[in-house]
Formats: sequence, structure tokens, C-alpha cells
Amino acid sequence: MAYTVKKLLESNQFPDMKLVAGKKSLDQEIKGIRIIEIEDMERYLTGGELLLTNMKVYSEKRTESFGNI
Repeated sequence: MAYTVKKLLESNQFPDMKLVAGKKSLDQEIKGIRIIEIEDMERYLTGGELLLTNMKVYSEKRTESFGNI
């Protein structure tokens, strides 16, 4: 059985973790993990990765800016 974004969030392993984009893909399998702290980080993603970031490079943007991702 695949480990999905939804399962990770429901596990409460990281209680402070917040999903800021990708709500439509909660059932997507996590195939890898990327830790990236640069602007335009999406260009380094190939699909299926869980992106871990503190979002400091985007500190001037509002969370709502990521709603369409």
C-alpha cells in the first residue's frame, strides 16, 4: 500500500507540518523527499516528491499565493 500525503498528515508525526498547496493531490503516493530552500524550487521537482521547506525565501508572499499549486 502506497504512503500518501494524506496518510502523512493524519499520522501526526510532525504536528506543526502545514500543507500550503496541493490539496487536490492528498491521495498521491510519496515517491521521494526534497529539501529545498531557494526561489523557484519547483523547477527541481520531477513529480511525486514531498517538498520540505521553511518557506523563508517566500516570506514576503501570503500563503494564499500558493493555492493554485
